[in-house]
Amino acid sequence: MEAKMSKNFLIWIGYIGIILGILGFIHVLGPTPQNSIFGSYWWMSSQINLIYIIGGIVSLFTAYVLSESIVQIVTYGIAILAFFGGLYGLFWAPAVFSVPLEGVIGNLITFLIGVWALWSVSGERFALMRRCRAGDNEACNMLGMHAK
Repeated sequence: MEAKMSKNFLIWIGYIGIILGILGFIHVLGPTPQNSIFGSYWWMSSQINLIYIIGGIVSLFTAYVLSESIVQIVTYGIAILAFFGGLYGLFWAPAVFSVPLEGVIGNLITFLIGVWALWSVSGERFALMRRCRAGDNEACNMLGMHAK
């Protein structure tokens, strides 16, 4: 199955993650609420900055080097982690494994990243299903279905 939307998602999220991580380290978004231009509403601790930079590098590596099936698996993984991580930070806890979460805006952004990832990986499948229903045998083969 073609993973173009998932690949584009990983490319965008990779660059955004690296940029945000760097901004957190250079006292634009952290590493404490006092150092963030948004204060306690959105700040990124040193641990979160490192996670964003490493995650960004892994996302870019996955998008540019690894197979389409791995791209989709990684996108699903990001969708699950970001979706539930954002909800968890918004409603239940200010920290996970002693890593402080980034405040309301950061948790909301994390949740929206999860929604974006899920849309990216699901949108491909829905597009193939529409093509298959229209009689596109190649799309049906990618889905493991037979054209009608």
